[in-house]
Amino acid sequence: EALQQGGDLAYTYPFAGYDPRKIPITESSAVLDSSDKKIGQILTCTTDMAIGRVDDQIVSVATNEKDGKPANFQPKGLSCGFVKVEHKLETGEVVFLTDGKRKVKVEIRSDIRPDRTARLPMHQMI
Repeated sequence: EALQQGGDLAYTYPFAGYDPRKIPITESSAVLDSSDKKIGQILTCTTDMAIGRVDDQIVSVATNEKDGKPANFQPKGLSCGFVKVEHKLETGEVVFLTDGKRKVKVEIRSDIRPDRTARLPMHQMI
């Protein structure tokens, strides 16, 4: 979503990484494009231990086997959170998070955790 910020537009997007590594949010942390140009800031970054990638598709412990979760699925966890950037990004676009020392590859997503259970009304969880 685009937000007006001091005359400039800023876009906020969810992301998911490719492994559990996360970047701490400090004064030197930033979002980089593939050319290492700073394009924004990290708003949140954590590790969700209930999700993992299977053939580059994110699945969660709540995903059904018919929807791509292997019977022996053991999630290794993925970094995830939200970034705010200066220009529009597309779902699936790859950006990098950095704290000035480390760099972590992440994917812009429309949804971080597929088939979630925690946000469903209680009557749908029973």
